[in-house]
Amino acid sequence: VLRQLNLTDAQQAQVRTIREETRARAEQLRASGDREANHAQMRSLHEESRRRIDAVLTPAQRQQAETLRAQARTEHVARRVTHLRESLGLNDSQATRVQRVFEQAATRRQTARQANPNATPEARRTAAQAERAQVDTELRQILTAEQMTRLEAERANHRGREGGRGPGRHGGRRGQPGGEPFRDPTKMAPL
Repeated sequence: VLRQLNLTDAQQAQVRTIREETRARAEQLRASGDREANHAQMRSLHEESRRRIDAVLTPAQRQQAETLRAQARTEHVARRVTHLRESLGLNDSQATRVQRVFEQAATRRQTARQANPNATPEARRTAAQAERAQVDTELRQILTAEQMTRLEAERANHRGREGGRGPGRHGGRRGQPGGEPFRDPTKMAPL
């Protein structure tokens, strides 16, 4: 997103400094070893980094960044629907309705994050579980019983491959040798 905002040289330098500071703090968190506490702190670090970078941007750039973020969310929903169309054999009507469900869910999540940016990890987890339950309820009204069963099996297979919060599909834990790379907030799109 930042590459598309035409940042000045001064803005680029400020963003580079913010990212370097964030990267250093992320390394310190990873070195501490407390995975559950690190998860919450990494999320907080990512949000702080994003706020600091937003402060560097002009109002027009912030607006453009939000537009680009919304576009990225829309593209993500479209990819999910395309995947489900192929894996579950959705017809056009189902695909349209599923896309609407996913878009509405994404909007609700975004609104909730903006309304409560300092929510605890437990509160976020509870909200995410409630949101997933609502999406599932809506999907059950759209999908056939067979399609829903296949979706649930696909999800279970995905969780098994990913290993949940435990060992990843590469045999180790995220961020450790043999595991998936740790998701460094400095390498995530901050905008």
